[in-house]
Amino acid sequence: MSAARLKQWGKAGQIFLEGAHSIQPGTFELTKFGLCVDASLAISLSGDQTTAAKLLSDAVLSLPTESAVEGNEHWEAVQRVASSVCFFIENAVWNPTAAVRPPCECGYASLPGLKYTKPEQEADIGQVARSEITRVKVLHLVSTVEKKPAGVAQELETLAGSKYCYVRWLAAEARLALLFSLAAGDGFIEALVSYDRAVTDVSARIQNGVPRFEPDDGPNLAIPAAPQRWFGLLCAGVICSGFELVAHLHIWLDDSIRLFGEDAILTQQIRLLFKGASQPLPLLPSTITNPTSSMHERYGAVAQWLRNGLSAEDTLKAQAILTSGLMRDDVHARQQIFNCHVARCFADAWRAQAQNRFQFCSPTTSVPALLATLDRIDHGNATLKSVLVAASTALKEPLGEFIERVL
Repeated sequence: MSAARLKQWGKAGQIFLEGAHSIQPGTFELTKFGLCVDASLAISLSGDQTTAAKLLSDAVLSLPTESAVEGNEHWEAVQRVASSVCFFIENAVWNPTAAVRPPCECGYASLPGLKYTKPEQEADIGQVARSEITRVKVLHLVSTVEKKPAGVAQELETLAGSKYCYVRWLAAEARLALLFSLAAGDGFIEALVSYDRAVTDVSARIQNGVPRFEPDDGPNLAIPAAPQRWFGLLCAGVICSGFELVAHLHIWLDDSIRLFGEDAILTQQIRLLFKGASQPLPLLPSTITNPTSSMHERYGAVAQWLRNGLSAEDTLKAQAILTSGLMRDDVHARQQIFNCHVARCFADAWRAQAQNRFQFCSPTTSVPALLATLDRIDHGNATLKSVLVAASTALKEPLGEFIERVL
């Protein structure tokens, strides 16, 4: 706490974490969890949002069953602090101007005797629901900002079967984000279908005035699925597939046929993406510019074109086209699902381009500035918009109006 008061955030985080690790497994679980939450907040304040999210996720994954027992004021208090720290880290990534003031002092979560007294006017949704909400919010955070987060898939599977629709919706988003970080291969289409059903379910409940935390019978598999409406998510999957694009489109196609049939709209869309991505390299530019090519065919071709040693200017053009595809539908309102993962994919291309620094304007200053932005991605301090703007500035090439919708 003294290190934190001196704003030695990194040192404070290290001390809190060492304190947590010094506690023997199965003992003082409440204090251990609180120390991990304190460490996460300190690391976030040091500017490393990815590590902060991972620390918080690891702590949540280790929560004992007693943390969800009704009436335990101490566990409720520390989980509420964890939830507020999670929200602070989210703001630090997506809205830094709102993350100026931390939710509490570093060390507060592990204070002895910390407990929560519920105000009379606060709705009582039960400790089980509150615990699930904390878990799913933290796992949603780490799935969206960390590269290949480990150990979260099983817990997300469990939360996807929650009896609270709000928890199921966030779990479905987090599962998609996890798959984007893993190159959107096996299981991507199933996750997209689950997400579509979760959105339909939660939207219907909101429209009918049903409280988000009113328990129900769990996932409703009878809800008609319309995953074809999420072109932005398909486009994000195409980008994240990288050099495995054609192989992953094969997997998508097989899964779509198995789930919906040969003539389903989603199956047809994936076939067109595959058709575009499978064009020989010399034909890709004409496919992209051909007005008779379908939208899906063009985006498949652009994604494949991007993987074939383009110039810096053409790389920016290809990334701009793909990003505009991400913003085509309602997906832009929930772009946190894929934003950081797409940014990392694009950043890899710019690291390669930076090796030929004379492609850029004023390379002695523009290239270091570009590389500095790319380095910030690994710490959760740069987003997709940061990458595109940095590349555009280095090349002095304008971006389209779509960039205003990008985080």
